[in-house]
Amino acid sequence: MICNSLKTLPNECVDQPFEPKSEHIILWITLSVFGFLILLIFIILCYRRVVRRQLSNNMNKQVNELVNQYITMYEADKFKGDNEPNSKINEE
Repeated sequence: MICNSLKTLPNECVDQPFEPKSEHIILWITLSVFGFLILLIFIILCYRRVVRRQLSNNMNKQVNELVNQYITMYEADKFKGDNEPNSKINEE
């Protein structure tokens, strides 16, 4: 393109017009594919880490809620048992 605009053509334009070599194109395509695959693997690993962290937090929250419910139920049963009259005391 540049050579076409010149009135007097230098040797570089006459002998060898610029054409990208197929080796360079293959190299760039290969590097692009590997770069894309590495980026994809990185995104998948980050996504798995985030999902695992959310799952762990959710599970911890559920376990804490169940433990609190169990403690509340245990204390309610214990309190209810303490308020019942003792049969040995009533016999006297």
